[in-house]
Amino acid sequence: GAPHTHLKSLSISQHNNTFYYSGTDGRIFKGDYINMTNAPTNYYTPYPSKVIALSKDESYLVNGSDSSFVQVYDLSPRNKRPMVVQGFAGPSNDIEFMPDNSAFIIAAGNKTLWHVNHTTGAIKPIVTLPYELKCISISADGKQLAGGTWSGQVVVLNLADNTYSIIAEDPTNRVLSVQFNKAGTLLAYGTDDLMNKRGTVKLYNFSTRETRQFTGHRAGVYD
Repeated sequence: GAPHTHLKSLSISQHNNTFYYSGTDGRIFKGDYINMTNAPTNYYTPYPSKVIALSKDESYLVNGSDSSFVQVYDLSPRNKRPMVVQGFAGPSNDIEFMPDNSAFIIAAGNKTLWHVNHTTGAIKPIVTLPYELKCISISADGKQLAGGTWSGQVVVLNLADNTYSIIAEDPTNRVLSVQFNKAGTLLAYGTDDLMNKRGTVKLYNFSTRETRQFTGHRAGVYD
């Protein structure tokens, strides 16, 4: 049966029909979208879950919550105890694995981006920004990270030297989602215009620095 919780995050397998989702009650469920089945897993956090992310090899699942730690679950049958990784000084707004599966990056509530090794639990801060990133996306080549803020900025960070630029700024819109295309030439982002009760998708072209806009949503675009 369906969980009695507000769903917060979804992670879909790239190899089979499996997906995982989490909610405000901290439980994580596993489903199959072909067989139309779902069931609770043994994975949960005592805090409201905000985001889950599958590693690129789909051997690990990370759960970030309202707390200042994350839990890393080894999905192999032999290991049921989560690894608890602490020290982020704020909730996990978003989590994204590096394309080479070497680590994942957390956008934390204290405006800091963190690099985390999911096999050892080692953490290191990448950069502290003037903005709190609510959503992030990493380019397929692992060289850039994009992030969105609720004050309307879209930030692009160079992961080689941690320099960043602002490619969009609109204080009337919250940025709820960001996503690179596979070539890394475009960045789509979804916004929420609270005053006019509508959502917009915008598409930024890195080579021309032009932005296209797609309208029609009556609420914010979260993914």
